[in-house]
Amino acid sequence: MLKTSVIAQLRKSGFKGSFPHFRRITEDRIDLLSFQFSQWGGQFCINVGVAPLNKIASDKLKKAKADDIFQRIRLGPKDEGERDYWFVFDGDSELPLKQIIELVLNHIRLEAENYWANTSLDEIVVSALIEE
Repeated sequence: MLKTSVIAQLRKSGFKGSFPHFRRITEDRIDLLSFQFSQWGGQFCINVGVAPLNKIASDKLKKAKADDIFQRIRLGPKDEGERDYWFVFDGDSELPLKQIIELVLNHIRLEAENYWANTSLDEIVVSALIEE
């Protein structure tokens, strides 16, 4: 349910790729979103990055991931000064799955879209794995 709901919204927003890595290529940049799951299970985070197209090798565009960008953010409700958030979806979750899905979609719509639209591409550093 979580996966299908979120993927459907990403597709509507122009993203391609397969779970857990998605990308949206625009005229001058690539927007990246990757899901990262805890090795202990029951929780995940969402990493978001953006890079100018001229910094990524054209044959690497379809393989680029948010983790390939050094300046990235992690989505989610965070307290002042925090950079990290994990969505909990197992028995320890305080929220029902439907609310977790809505929270994820809201953070993609608001936090991620704002980051992609307003991040200066001049200072972005990409991993040597995808660099032009």
